[in-house]
Amino acid sequence: MVVLAFGLSQKGLFNTVSLILLLPMFISSQTFLNSPVILDPNTAHPCLILSDDLTSMRFSDGIRMLPDNPERFDNYRMVLGSEGFDSGTHSWDTEVGDNTVWFVGVVYKSVQRKGVVQTGLWRVGYYNDKYWARCPKGPQTVLTLEKKPQRIRVQLDWDRDTLSFYDLDNDTHLHTFTHTFTERLFPYINIGSNLYPARILPGKASTLDGTVQTTPYLNN
Repeated sequence: MVVLAFGLSQKGLFNTVSLILLLPMFISSQTFLNSPVILDPNTAHPCLILSDDLTSMRFSDGIRMLPDNPERFDNYRMVLGSEGFDSGTHSWDTEVGDNTVWFVGVVYKSVQRKGVVQTGLWRVGYYNDKYWARCPKGPQTVLTLEKKPQRIRVQLDWDRDTLSFYDLDNDTHLHTFTHTFTERLFPYINIGSNLYPARILPGKASTLDGTVQTTPYLNN
């Protein structure tokens, strides 16, 4: 503070101090523009059927005969977004409904596609009647939630090394990961029950703390 203010007039010092004090408020209101997510059918597990517009997924009656291409997951019932991010701020919303098993989050482009995925993914989800936050080589955090979330907002700030999750229905913060990401990240959805389809929701800009500015479907 003293170094920054050295040589300034009283008025200049006041303005400098005011700017520094207001900086956290500026950061906390940072706008996350909605990043439309289109699901990538080449990554979808053979048990999943994607909608024609590639924004939702549901279970098939059995494992479909699909090409076992390198991009496709063969163990977890998950699918990636078609576009990844390696800079900037991004926000997208996912509806998981009342499914009894689900995870949403991001994965590295290099994440293992065959067999058990052990590294390269950050997510929150519902499994074994508990809500979890999980990340590579980190503790599995049990989340205590007062309300069952059905629509999840994901906010990625690549440059500030944060990944945050919110309950879209009541603007409640669920969890934030802090990590220095080193690869391109892709949105992903994982569902383990066939009760309801999971889908990407349309949306608009939101702020860093999860406050929705204009998202018309919130209270539908």
